[in-house]
Amino acid sequence: AAGSVQHLADQRALRIAVRCLAERLPVRTNRVMLRQAIIGLLSHISRVHQGDEVTVELASTETCATLRCGYAAPLGAEEPAGSPLDTALQVLEALQIPHSQRLEGALTVFQADVPLAARQRLLIVDDNEGTIALFSRYLRQEALDVCSAANGQQALEMIAACSPDIVLLDVMMPGLDG
Repeated sequence: AAGSVQHLADQRALRIAVRCLAERLPVRTNRVMLRQAIIGLLSHISRVHQGDEVTVELASTETCATLRCGYAAPLGAEEPAGSPLDTALQVLEALQIPHSQRLEGALTVFQADVPLAARQRLLIVDDNEGTIALFSRYLRQEALDVCSAANGQQALEMIAACSPDIVLLDVMMPGLDG
């Protein structure tokens, strides 16, 4: 999202310093709307910030990703309806994401706490190694811990061993099938 508003920051000779203490996070909300809210927030900050650098930090716990933006601007200035900040706050409200603004020394700090999706275990059962590799590669990017089995017997053993929440099963395999 920071890249999307970089042209606005460049116009004001403003550097957006992003400090990411977490990898891609499986948020439990609409990612597109969340991204738009962050872009709106950064657009607002790039307009009102009184300095040459804004700090954006992303950290996480098991259940929550915390986005913090510190910037030098007066707290509580009225924003017109439809402004980037107003829109960002409306989107965060619609997504039911807790957020706040407060003064910390000379900085206004905006914080949003985005809930994370719980990780689930997925078992992929297929006799085609390429299919397992494809699904594994794609689904590891989601909130899933992926394990696999190449046949029905291995699947039964894996179910006993790892208790998957979800099983993706090929229905036509040699021997014991789906």
